Amino acid sequence: MIKLYLKKLLQTFLFLAALIMLTALLFTLLITVFLWLKPQIKAAIVYFCLLLSAILLIYAIFLKRHENKRLKATYFDALPAEDYSFWKDYLVTLKTKENVVHTLAFLTIAFLNGIRIATSSSRPIGGLLLQITILSFLFTTLNTLIWCFVHSRWHMSRYGTQ
Repeated sequence: MIKLYLKKLLQTFLFLAALIMLTALLFTLLITVFLWLKPQIKAAIVYFCLLLSAILLIYAIFLKRHENKRLKATYFDALPAEDYSFWKDYLVTLKTKENVVHTLAFLTIAFLNGIRIATSSSRPIGGLLLQITILSFLFTTLNTLIWCFVHSRWHMSRYGTQ
């Protein structure tokens, strides 16, 4: 369990580092091209670059998970013979050990970053709790959805449906 936690902690940290680096790279490229823009528009470009970076990295994660033959075989071995349902799969995936451990690893990073932010805030405890609650909800939802889309794709390729 500790080995899985440390693995997920490293993966999450690397994802966040890649997100920051890709966002900075995209921002630098766009600001270089649009040097003449006003400062207010530059802030919008930062958010656009962050969103674009997140989309690109989430797609890369989807592809990496989709191509993992060991996880695909394990998933189909544990699958009951009943019909596939996206929402049933979502609820089952949400409760899996790997998903829970991955969320805990993310929460560790979010908590450490939240402490840094909370120490400079006027309401440190309330802000920290709000930040961790929102981030954990978003991360868990998104991580589970990515897995469910992978599972859905596996089902489509297994049974030849589109």
